[in-house]
Amino acid sequence: MNILKEADIAASPEKVYEYLLDFPRHSEWTTPGHGVKITPASEGPTTVGSVFNSEAHQFGAQRDRIDVTELTPNRRIVYEVTMKDSNTFRHTLDLQPSGNGTHLSKRFQTLHLTLLSKLTLPIGMMVAPKLVTHDVERIKANLEGAS
Repeated sequence: MNILKEADIAASPEKVYEYLLDFPRHSEWTTPGHGVKITPASEGPTTVGSVFNSEAHQFGAQRDRIDVTELTPNRRIVYEVTMKDSNTFRHTLDLQPSGNGTHLSKRFQTLHLTLLSKLTLPIGMMVAPKLVTHDVERIKANLEGAS
């Protein structure tokens, strides 16, 4: 599965990058209703190799691991989420200056799926694009509302 959604945001790439780099704030824009709470595994600034723990409730309690794999200041954030069942997904957030704001591209990719997840992939393909679209819409709304 490879999903790409985009939006133009009336905020500078620096402001968008700073907001998206603050992983505990991802709960502000990720799927509501899942009760997502993200905490750093260790203190310090977010760098490549930083690890976060994500707790949520979707079909029961979830505890996932988030690994930051790539950072280009004000341009790109890449992180991988490994779920407790070993399903692994990559999230790529690309930022490009655009007029007086930023063009955001959010990509969601499947890296590893269990057999059960592979069997239910057709359902995921119907739901996931909508979830990613709503993530991008909430990021835009949150940043533009904070301007």
